[in-house]
Amino acid sequence: MDHTREPKFDPDSFTRLATEFVSTFPGNTLSYDERAILMLDSLFTDCDAIGKYSDEEKYRILLFVGSFLGECLAKVFSGRWVYQDVSERWGIEVIAKSNETAFLNPFYKIEKMLDLEEEAGAIEYWYNITKTII
Repeated sequence: MDHTREPKFDPDSFTRLATEFVSTFPGNTLSYDERAILMLDSLFTDCDAIGKYSDEEKYRILLFVGSFLGECLAKVFSGRWVYQDVSERWGIEVIAKSNETAFLNPFYKIEKMLDLEEEAGAIEYWYNITKTII
């Protein structure tokens, strides 16, 4: 399902998708910060509803929520969108505590949630582990 391997996307398209995602929330109360990242798990608590989504609906959710998570990660960790040729995926490039470049793939985590391969709290767990190395 992960069509984010397609290099037709660019950093601006992810920013636009994230902005559109934020606009769907009442009062537009989301910001690109840690609080928003930790809130994302709550979107995936109804497994019955997720199981009923069509592939097209899952793809749209993947793009919107993955783009939003990526924008949050870029802001929180001072990163930037990059296309990684090795994995053929878009993600966020950051500098780890070891001064090495790290690649964070927000779409992978959202895809796993949509495929019901991750349990509730998986985004928060992944984020907290990521904080220890970035």
